[in-house]
Amino acid sequence: MLSGIEATFISLQYGLSDEEREAFRSEGLELIELYGIDLKDDQASLAHIISQLDSVVSVSTAMSELAGACGVPVLTLAIENIRWFMAEKHVSGFYPKSRMYYKKMFGTWDEALSRLRSDLIAEDCERL
Repeated sequence: MLSGIEATFISLQYGLSDEEREAFRSEGLELIELYGIDLKDDQASLAHIISQLDSVVSVSTAMSELAGACGVPVLTLAIENIRWFMAEKHVSGFYPKSRMYYKKMFGTWDEALSRLRSDLIAEDCERL
C-alpha cells in the first residue's frame, strides 16, 4: 500500500509487533522506530515529535487526536459512523488539517486505504 510513496516512515506506535515491522519490510520500506522515549505515557515528548512531522497517518486513536491538536495534518482511518463528533464527514471542525478515511461497519479497508494512498501521493507531489 505504501510502496512508491516518497516518505520517511516513523513509527509512533508503542508495542510495535514483529508482524507490523515485517509488513513494512515486505514492501521494501524502512521504518524508523524511536527508542528512549515512552511513546505510551510521555505525551509531552510525543507531542514535540509529532509537531516536527509533515503529516501523520493513524487509525482513530489518541494518536490521531494528539496529531490534530498539534496542528499537524493527520490522515485518519476509522469505521464509518464511529466518529459522530466530526463536523463534516471527511474533515473536522476541531482539527481543520485532518482528513478521515472511512470503511463501512462490516466492510473491508480496501476503498479507504486506496483513497488514503492517492492522497499521500498527491501530498508528496505538492511538496516537490
